[in-house]
Amino acid sequence: RIRVAESDGITEVGKMLAQENTLLAFDEFVVTDVVDALILKHLFGVMFREGSVMVATSNTAPADLYKDGLNYPYFAPFIPLLGAHCKVFDMDSSNDYRLDSSEDAGSSTGRFLHPLDCPEQRAEFERLFRERCHGAPEEERELAVAFGRRLRVRRCSQDRVCRFTFDELCDDREPVMAAADFQALCGAFDTIMVEDVPALGLDNHNETRRFITLVDQMYDRGVALVALAAAPPLSLFDAGAAPAADDLLSLREMRLAARRMASRLVEMTR
Repeated sequence: RIRVAESDGITEVGKMLAQENTLLAFDEFVVTDVVDALILKHLFGVMFREGSVMVATSNTAPADLYKDGLNYPYFAPFIPLLGAHCKVFDMDSSNDYRLDSSEDAGSSTGRFLHPLDCPEQRAEFERLFRERCHGAPEEERELAVAFGRRLRVRRCSQDRVCRFTFDELCDDREPVMAAADFQALCGAFDTIMVEDVPALGLDNHNETRRFITLVDQMYDRGVALVALAAAPPLSLFDAGAAPAADDLLSLREMRLAARRMASRLVEMTR
């Protein structure tokens, strides 16, 4: 058996990707993982040499990508590489256009209900579930997920509506859900209803990240959301008082992602 050096493996993967994809498009390009950071220059260097073209959007300027991240000096050469092969356009704006058509983005809407301890809002959540089922009986289903896994949906209807508690989707307890599970849900249902969404923040950052991933998947696929939450979208994430731990790159990126999530929640549920 011939052993291939890791660097050669990245080269081969880069060549394969370049042969399969002339154009690479990334929405919300971000680097938070140290392993990703360490291989990006090598991987993209190969792809650029092979003629691939990259188009990307990002909430972070190229010079600030992975800033202060672990082993940043190994990542730093990727920045001039981007500059050599990509034109950078600053699209910064003080306007969040997802909020422009909402008269009061911080208030309840017909599909984003709060607070949790309001009986009327909980009753409305139940009414919306019955309404969207159009009289179809409630049932349980299993969905196929990547790598042969199965996802159990305890409450859904034939009208492509399902409902979960926040903990069922985002809790740390097994089975822990991830992007592949949320993709399967978005492929099977037109409406996903989520109840008991708590205040989000650094104290429950794992659950917060999963909820952000769910919202991103639903937004990108046009899946409707009905939620019963602790607070309105723009108040749901509490960034706290910037503790020392917030100096970590991943937590700074989570704050950016949480702002995007809040904006998307307003648009999705207005």
